[in-house]
Amino acid sequence: MAFFICIPFSCTFTYFCLRKFFDISWANGFNNMIAFTTCIGCVLIALLYHDQLYTFVTVVAATLTMIFLHFISRAAWIGEASLIYFCLMPGFFMVNGILTGTGLEAPIVNYNPDEILNIRMLTIPAEDAVYGYTQFLLVIYFFKRFSPMLTPQKTNN
Repeated sequence: MAFFICIPFSCTFTYFCLRKFFDISWANGFNNMIAFTTCIGCVLIALLYHDQLYTFVTVVAATLTMIFLHFISRAAWIGEASLIYFCLMPGFFMVNGILTGTGLEAPIVNYNPDEILNIRMLTIPAEDAVYGYTQFLLVIYFFKRFSPMLTPQKTNN
């Protein structure tokens, strides 16, 4: 359970630190390309592999998240978030690799091979990277959405 609290918090903290210290706003120029590539790729995978539940649910969630962020909420930060997610990948490989069995006699987390593509990065199913990306984007969205409510307002007395 701590995994689902600590990892999103760490990723959000990294996102805001990197944005504060580096000008990566140029990455937002790729928002359209990222959104369309993600949606088209995920829809194709969903159509081709609809019988593998984890794969299907993961790519549908990624597609719906990207449609919501790009087309409905008009998030201008998708490029920055995508670049930072790429920067977070070494940590992803380390943590998720251990959980899925890299360097261990037996994995901590097992996947039903009938429900995934069985394309692995070391021992990590490819779907986990898509799931992580979706989770990262949603956490950033909700943090940005609710952070003004968490920040005390200055009053002029």
